[in-house]
Amino acid sequence: MKKQYRSRLMASVHETAEGLHEARVMDKITLRQFDELCLTPVKPLQPEEILAIRQHEQAS
Repeated sequence: MKKQYRSRLMASVHETAEGLHEARVMDKITLRQFDELCLTPVKPLQPEEILAIRQHEQAS
């Protein structure tokens, strides 16, 4: 699934944070804080909504 950022600026900040994490300069806890800051929140789905999405994907 593609990440959805709050803005282009937040995408750049998050990608930099991911690079720092990969270089072992930033720990996972700090990276999670950047996730919350930069990524759009995920809306919980009801089982019926998940089923509708899956059925739509199969029909396409």
